Amino acid sequence: MQFLFCFLTQNVALFMYLGNKWSEFFIIVTTLTKQKETMPEKNWMIYGANGYTGRLIAEEALLQGLRPILAGRNHKKIKSLAQRLNLAWCCFDLKNPEIISSYLDRIALLLNCAGPFTATSVPLAKACLKSRTDYLDITGEMEVFEYIHSMNEKAREAGVVLCPGAGFDLIPTDCLAATLKKYLPDANYLALAFDSKGPVSPGTAKTIIEGFKYGGMIRKNGILSAVSLAHKVRKIDFGSGPKMAITISWGDVSTAFYTTGIPNIEVYVALPERAITLMKILRIFRFIISLEPFQKLLKKIVDIKIKGPSVQQRKTSRVHLWGEVINSKGDSVQGEA
Repeated sequence: MQFLFCFLTQNVALFMYLGNKWSEFFIIVTTLTKQKETMPEKNWMIYGANGYTGRLIAEEALLQGLRPILAGRNHKKIKSLAQRLNLAWCCFDLKNPEIISSYLDRIALLLNCAGPFTATSVPLAKACLKSRTDYLDITGEMEVFEYIHSMNEKAREAGVVLCPGAGFDLIPTDCLAATLKKYLPDANYLALAFDSKGPVSPGTAKTIIEGFKYGGMIRKNGILSAVSLAHKVRKIDFGSGPKMAITISWGDVSTAFYTTGIPNIEVYVALPERAITLMKILRIFRFIISLEPFQKLLKKIVDIKIKGPSVQQRKTSRVHLWGEVINSKGDSVQGEA
Protein backbone atom coordinates (compact mmCIF):
# COMPACT_ATOMS: atom_id res chain seq x y z
CA MET A 1 0.00 0.00 0.00
CA GLN A 2 1.07 3.61 -0.19
CA PHE A 3 0.49 7.24 0.69
CA LEU A 4 -3.16 7.72 -0.32
CA PHE A 5 -5.75 10.34 0.40
CA CYS A 6 -8.01 8.68 -2.16
CA PHE A 7 -7.74 5.51 -0.03
CA LEU A 8 -9.35 7.42 2.80
CA THR A 9 -12.04 9.12 0.78
CA GLN A 10 -13.04 5.96 -1.07
CA ASN A 11 -13.20 3.74 1.99
CA VAL A 12 -14.26 6.00 4.81
CA ALA A 13 -16.49 8.61 3.22
CA LEU A 14 -19.07 7.77 5.88
CA PHE A 15 -16.84 9.59 8.37
CA MET A 16 -18.55 12.81 7.28
CA TYR A 17 -21.70 11.56 8.93
CA LEU A 18 -20.28 10.19 12.17
CA GLY A 19 -20.89 12.29 15.25
CA ASN A 20 -18.03 10.76 17.26
CA LYS A 21 -14.66 11.70 15.79
CA TRP A 22 -12.95 8.83 17.65
CA SER A 23 -14.92 6.32 15.58
CA GLU A 24 -13.33 7.53 12.36
CA PHE A 25 -9.83 7.28 13.79
CA PHE A 26 -10.03 3.84 15.34
CA ILE A 27 -11.60 2.31 12.25
CA ILE A 28 -8.34 3.21 10.47
CA VAL A 29 -6.19 1.92 13.31
CA THR A 30 -7.92 -1.45 13.57
CA THR A 31 -8.01 -1.87 9.78
CA LEU A 32 -4.29 -1.28 9.37
CA THR A 33 -3.23 -3.40 12.33
CA LYS A 34 -5.33 -6.33 11.11
CA GLN A 35 -3.39 -6.25 7.83
CA LYS A 36 -0.28 -7.27 9.79
CA GLU A 37 -1.91 -9.97 11.94
CA THR A 38 0.04 -12.69 10.16
CA MET A 39 3.13 -11.40 11.96
CA PRO A 40 2.90 -12.63 15.60
CA GLU A 41 3.28 -10.35 18.62
CA LYS A 42 2.78 -7.22 16.55
CA ASN A 43 1.37 -4.18 18.30
CA TRP A 44 0.81 -0.51 17.58
CA MET A 45 2.49 2.51 19.13
CA ILE A 46 1.47 6.07 19.96
CA TYR A 47 4.50 8.35 19.73
CA GLY A 48 3.98 11.60 21.62
CA ALA A 49 1.41 9.92 23.87
CA ASN A 50 2.05 12.40 26.68
CA GLY A 51 0.76 15.35 24.61
CA TYR A 52 -2.80 16.63 24.79
CA THR A 53 -4.19 14.67 21.82
CA GLY A 54 -1.90 11.67 22.28
CA ARG A 55 -3.18 11.21 25.83
CA LEU A 56 -6.81 11.42 24.68
CA ILE A 57 -6.17 8.79 22.00
CA ALA A 58 -4.45 6.47 24.48
CA GLU A 59 -7.38 6.76 26.89
CA GLU A 60 -9.91 6.15 24.12
CA ALA A 61 -7.91 3.18 22.83
CA LEU A 62 -8.28 1.50 26.21
CA LEU A 63 -12.03 2.08 26.17
CA GLN A 64 -12.17 0.36 22.78
CA GLY A 65 -10.21 -2.66 24.01
CA LEU A 66 -6.90 -1.71 22.40
CA ARG A 67 -3.56 -1.68 24.24
CA PRO A 68 -1.05 0.45 22.35
CA ILE A 69 2.54 0.94 23.41
CA LEU A 70 3.08 4.50 24.61
CA ALA A 71 6.22 6.31 23.48
CA GLY A 72 7.76 9.75 23.33
CA ARG A 73 10.74 11.90 24.23
CA ASN A 74 9.81 12.85 27.80
CA HIS A 75 10.76 9.89 30.01
CA LYS A 76 9.00 11.15 33.14
CA LYS A 77 5.68 12.00 31.46
CA ILE A 78 5.53 8.84 29.31
CA LYS A 79 6.26 6.60 32.28
CA SER A 80 3.67 8.36 34.45
CA LEU A 81 0.95 8.06 31.79
CA ALA A 82 1.77 4.42 31.05
CA GLN A 83 1.63 3.50 34.72
CA ARG A 84 -1.73 5.26 35.13
CA LEU A 85 -3.18 3.42 32.13
CA ASN A 86 -1.30 0.16 32.79
CA LEU A 87 0.22 0.12 29.31
CA ALA A 88 3.65 -0.78 28.01
CA TRP A 89 5.93 2.17 27.24
CA CYS A 90 9.31 3.21 25.91
CA CYS A 91 11.22 6.43 25.49
CA PHE A 92 13.47 7.48 22.60
CA ASP A 93 14.32 10.66 20.72
CA LEU A 94 14.50 11.06 16.95
CA LYS A 95 18.19 11.85 16.47
CA ASN A 96 19.44 8.38 15.52
CA PRO A 97 17.63 6.54 12.68
CA GLU A 98 18.99 3.16 13.77
CA ILE A 99 17.62 3.58 17.29
CA ILE A 100 14.21 4.61 15.97
CA SER A 101 14.07 1.58 13.67
CA SER A 102 15.02 -0.75 16.53
CA TYR A 103 12.03 0.44 18.57
CA LEU A 104 9.71 -0.05 15.58
CA ASP A 105 10.98 -3.53 14.72
CA ARG A 106 7.91 -5.32 16.15
CA ILE A 107 5.41 -2.51 15.59
CA ALA A 108 2.69 -2.97 12.96
CA LEU A 109 1.42 0.61 13.11
CA LEU A 110 2.90 3.85 14.42
CA LEU A 111 0.66 6.81 15.23
CA ASN A 112 2.69 10.00 15.52
CA CYS A 113 1.09 12.60 17.82
CA ALA A 114 4.32 14.48 18.55
CA GLY A 115 4.59 17.97 17.18
CA PRO A 116 5.90 19.98 15.60
CA PHE A 117 5.36 17.49 12.82
CA THR A 118 7.80 19.31 10.57
CA ALA A 119 10.46 17.97 12.98
CA THR A 120 9.06 14.51 13.81
CA SER A 121 7.34 13.20 10.69
CA VAL A 122 10.42 12.80 8.48
CA PRO A 123 12.58 10.67 10.81
CA LEU A 124 9.59 8.57 11.90
CA ALA A 125 8.28 8.00 8.38
CA LYS A 126 11.76 7.03 7.16
CA ALA A 127 12.14 4.60 10.05
CA CYS A 128 8.73 3.11 9.24
CA LEU A 129 9.88 2.38 5.70
CA LYS A 130 12.89 0.52 7.06
CA SER A 131 10.90 -1.49 9.64
CA ARG A 132 7.91 -1.93 7.30
CA THR A 133 5.60 -0.25 9.80
CA ASP A 134 2.46 1.57 8.71
CA TYR A 135 2.58 5.26 9.61
CA LEU A 136 -0.22 7.63 10.65
CA ASP A 137 -0.07 11.08 12.15
CA ILE A 138 -2.47 13.88 13.06
CA THR A 139 -0.67 16.74 11.36
CA GLY A 140 -2.25 19.56 9.42
CA GLU A 141 1.06 20.96 8.20
CA MET A 142 1.37 21.35 4.47
CA GLU A 143 5.12 20.70 4.32
CA VAL A 144 4.57 17.29 5.92
CA PHE A 145 1.94 16.28 3.37
CA GLU A 146 4.12 17.33 0.48
CA TYR A 147 7.21 15.58 1.82
CA ILE A 148 5.46 12.30 2.58
CA HIS A 149 3.78 12.39 -0.81
CA SER A 150 7.28 12.52 -2.28
CA MET A 151 7.94 9.18 -0.52
CA ASN A 152 5.09 7.49 -2.39
CA GLU A 153 7.17 5.15 -4.54
CA LYS A 154 9.35 4.09 -1.61
CA ALA A 155 6.21 3.33 0.40
CA ARG A 156 4.86 1.17 -2.44
CA GLU A 157 8.12 -0.74 -2.62
CA ALA A 158 8.15 -1.29 1.16
CA GLY A 159 4.48 -2.31 1.18
CA VAL A 160 3.47 0.15 3.90
CA VAL A 161 0.94 2.94 4.35
CA LEU A 162 2.26 6.45 4.96
CA CYS A 163 -0.82 8.46 5.86
CA PRO A 164 -0.43 11.85 7.52
CA GLY A 165 -3.48 13.86 8.55
CA ALA A 166 -5.55 10.97 9.93
CA GLY A 167 -7.53 13.16 12.34
CA PHE A 168 -9.90 16.07 11.76
CA ASP A 169 -7.18 17.25 9.44
CA LEU A 170 -7.95 16.00 6.86
CA ILE A 171 -10.58 13.31 6.74
CA PRO A 172 -13.82 15.36 6.90
CA THR A 173 -12.68 18.09 4.51
CA ASP A 174 -11.09 15.55 2.15
CA CYS A 175 -14.36 13.64 2.00
CA LEU A 176 -16.24 16.87 1.31
CA ALA A 177 -13.82 17.77 -1.49
CA ALA A 178 -14.14 14.31 -3.07
CA THR A 179 -17.95 14.46 -2.88
CA LEU A 180 -18.10 17.89 -4.52
CA LYS A 181 -15.77 16.70 -7.28
CA LYS A 182 -18.11 13.76 -7.89
CA TYR A 183 -21.01 16.13 -8.53
CA LEU A 184 -18.96 18.43 -10.81
CA PRO A 185 -16.30 16.22 -12.44
CA ASP A 186 -14.86 19.01 -14.62
CA ALA A 187 -14.35 21.44 -11.71
CA ASN A 188 -11.15 23.47 -11.91
CA TYR A 189 -11.57 25.47 -8.68
CA LEU A 190 -12.16 24.24 -5.13
CA ALA A 191 -12.77 26.30 -1.99
CA LEU A 192 -13.04 24.69 1.44
CA ALA A 193 -13.88 26.50 4.67
CA PHE A 194 -14.57 25.81 8.32
CA ASP A 195 -16.12 27.66 11.22
CA SER A 196 -15.13 26.62 14.73
CA LYS A 197 -15.90 28.31 18.04
CA GLY A 198 -14.11 25.83 20.28
CA PRO A 199 -10.68 26.39 21.84
CA VAL A 200 -7.61 24.84 20.23
CA SER A 201 -5.14 22.32 21.61
CA PRO A 202 -1.55 23.36 22.42
CA GLY A 203 -0.29 21.53 19.35
CA THR A 204 -2.71 23.32 17.03
CA ALA A 205 -1.75 26.67 18.53
CA LYS A 206 1.94 25.94 17.85
CA THR A 207 1.14 24.91 14.28
CA ILE A 208 -0.62 28.25 13.74
CA ILE A 209 2.44 30.07 15.12
CA GLU A 210 4.72 28.15 12.75
CA GLY A 211 2.38 28.99 9.90
CA PHE A 212 2.96 32.71 10.37
CA LYS A 213 6.51 32.17 9.09
CA TYR A 214 5.22 31.28 5.65
CA GLY A 215 2.34 33.72 5.28
CA GLY A 216 -0.52 32.29 3.24
CA MET A 217 -0.61 29.50 0.68
CA ILE A 218 -2.98 28.59 -2.12
CA ARG A 219 -2.76 26.19 -5.05
CA LYS A 220 -2.79 27.91 -8.43
CA ASN A 221 -2.71 25.97 -11.69
CA GLY A 222 -1.56 22.90 -9.76
CA ILE A 223 1.34 24.68 -8.05
CA LEU A 224 1.57 25.66 -4.38
CA SER A 225 1.84 29.44 -4.36
CA ALA A 226 2.79 31.73 -1.47
CA VAL A 227 0.45 34.65 -0.79
CA SER A 228 0.05 37.20 1.98
CA LEU A 229 -1.79 36.55 5.25
CA ALA A 230 -5.54 37.03 4.72
CA HIS A 231 -4.87 37.02 0.97
CA LYS A 232 -8.61 36.92 0.20
CA VAL A 233 -11.66 37.81 2.25
CA ARG A 234 -15.16 36.62 1.39
CA LYS A 235 -18.54 35.92 2.95
CA ILE A 236 -19.51 32.26 3.45
CA ASP A 237 -22.80 30.88 4.73
CA PHE A 238 -22.15 27.84 6.93
CA GLY A 239 -25.89 27.35 7.46
CA SER A 240 -26.73 30.13 9.90
CA GLY A 241 -26.13 33.21 7.77
CA PRO A 242 -23.06 34.65 6.02
CA LYS A 243 -19.82 35.11 7.93
CA MET A 244 -16.56 36.77 7.00
CA ALA A 245 -13.74 34.33 6.20
CA ILE A 246 -10.12 34.62 5.09
CA THR A 247 -7.75 32.35 3.22
CA ILE A 248 -5.26 30.43 5.36
CA SER A 249 -2.43 27.98 4.83
CA TRP A 250 -4.10 24.64 5.55
CA GLY A 251 -3.32 21.05 4.74
CA ASP A 252 -6.11 20.69 2.20
CA VAL A 253 -4.31 23.12 -0.12
CA SER A 254 -1.82 20.29 -0.51
CA THR A 255 -3.89 17.15 -0.18
CA ALA A 256 -7.16 18.00 -1.94
CA PHE A 257 -5.16 18.27 -5.16
CA TYR A 258 -4.12 14.61 -4.91
CA THR A 259 -7.65 13.53 -4.03
CA THR A 260 -9.55 15.52 -6.67
CA GLY A 261 -7.02 16.63 -9.28
CA ILE A 262 -8.50 20.14 -9.08
CA PRO A 263 -5.65 22.58 -9.86
CA ASN A 264 -6.88 25.70 -8.04
CA ILE A 265 -7.56 25.37 -4.31
CA GLU A 266 -8.15 27.79 -1.44
CA VAL A 267 -9.02 27.14 2.21
CA TYR A 268 -10.85 29.66 4.38
CA VAL A 269 -11.59 30.06 8.08
CA ALA A 270 -14.39 32.19 9.54
CA LEU A 271 -13.12 34.96 11.80
CA PRO A 272 -14.55 38.10 13.42
CA GLU A 273 -13.76 41.31 11.55
CA ARG A 274 -11.37 42.47 14.28
CA ALA A 275 -9.37 39.26 13.92
CA ILE A 276 -9.25 39.71 10.15
CA THR A 277 -7.91 43.23 10.62
CA LEU A 278 -5.26 41.86 12.99
CA MET A 279 -4.20 39.27 10.42
CA LYS A 280 -3.71 42.00 7.85
CA ILE A 281 -1.62 44.02 10.31
CA LEU A 282 0.53 40.94 10.99
CA ARG A 283 1.64 41.02 7.37
CA ILE A 284 3.90 43.91 8.35
CA PHE A 285 5.46 42.03 11.27
CA ARG A 286 5.69 38.58 9.67
CA PHE A 287 9.48 38.79 9.38
CA ILE A 288 9.80 39.41 13.12
CA ILE A 289 7.34 36.64 14.00
CA SER A 290 9.28 34.19 11.81
CA LEU A 291 12.54 34.72 13.72
CA GLU A 292 13.47 31.62 15.73
CA PRO A 293 13.81 33.37 19.13
CA PHE A 294 10.35 34.90 18.68
CA GLN A 295 8.91 31.54 17.60
CA LYS A 296 10.34 29.89 20.71
CA LEU A 297 8.91 32.64 22.92
CA LEU A 298 5.42 32.32 21.44
CA LYS A 299 5.49 28.53 21.77
CA LYS A 300 6.63 28.85 25.39
CA ILE A 301 3.63 31.10 26.04
CA VAL A 302 1.42 28.41 24.48
CA ASP A 303 2.85 25.80 26.87
CA ILE A 304 2.01 28.04 29.82
CA LYS A 305 -1.34 29.47 28.76
CA ILE A 306 -3.08 26.89 26.55
CA LYS A 307 -4.17 23.59 28.08
CA GLY A 308 -6.59 22.47 25.37
CA PRO A 309 -10.37 22.04 25.39
CA SER A 310 -11.95 20.67 28.57
CA VAL A 311 -14.13 17.55 28.61
CA GLN A 312 -17.26 19.70 28.47
CA GLN A 313 -15.88 21.85 25.66
CA ARG A 314 -15.05 18.76 23.62
CA LYS A 315 -18.60 17.49 24.08
CA THR A 316 -20.29 20.71 23.05
CA SER A 317 -17.91 22.25 20.47
CA ARG A 318 -18.89 21.91 16.82
CA VAL A 319 -17.11 22.62 13.57
CA HIS A 320 -19.10 23.53 10.46
CA LEU A 321 -17.59 22.75 7.06
CA TRP A 322 -18.37 24.31 3.69
CA GLY A 323 -17.09 23.67 0.22
CA GLU A 324 -17.57 24.88 -3.34
CA VAL A 325 -16.40 23.70 -6.75
CA ILE A 326 -16.61 25.69 -10.00
CA ASN A 327 -15.84 24.69 -13.59
CA SER A 328 -14.62 26.80 -16.50
CA LYS A 329 -18.22 27.44 -17.64
CA GLY A 330 -19.13 28.98 -14.30
CA ASP A 331 -21.22 26.03 -13.09
CA SER A 332 -20.86 25.50 -9.34
CA VAL A 333 -21.80 23.06 -6.60
CA GLN A 334 -21.71 23.84 -2.88
CA GLY A 335 -21.89 21.51 0.11
CA GLU A 336 -21.88 21.65 3.91
CA ALA A 337 -21.03 19.20 6.64
